[in-house]
Amino acid sequence: MIQRGHQKKKSTFQQVSLISCIIYSTALSFVISSVAVTWNMLYNSIFEFWEVRQAHRTRTFLRRAIHSIGFEGGLTLILLPIVALWLDISWWAALLMNIGLFAFFFIYSFVFHWAFDKIFDVPHSAKEAHGPK
Repeated sequence: MIQRGHQKKKSTFQQVSLISCIIYSTALSFVISSVAVTWNMLYNSIFEFWEVRQAHRTRTFLRRAIHSIGFEGGLTLILLPIVALWLDISWWAALLMNIGLFAFFFIYSFVFHWAFDKIFDVPHSAKEAHGPK
């Protein structure tokens, strides 16, 4: 028998709980995004500082892969304690959660920086030095 018009309504407690979960998750997302943006600026500055001192500055596939692994690996290490403490889970559980994100964002970071360099040209640190002949 199908009952119509008798939908079970959520209790006020369930509604408040859902809202607090959304706020809690949103706050964590904001923290993660803020850390990621800060790490991006710091990491790229360090990478370009290193890159400009290399004999060969061309951004090869290997150099781009190293850049992406370094960026995502560093971000994972920075976020690991934050996520573990925020969600009150073990560091191991936080690492397992981050591995999926790491894999996705590794590819995203690699493609994004490659496309950015193609559209806007590579920074000075990636251009070959041409001295007097």
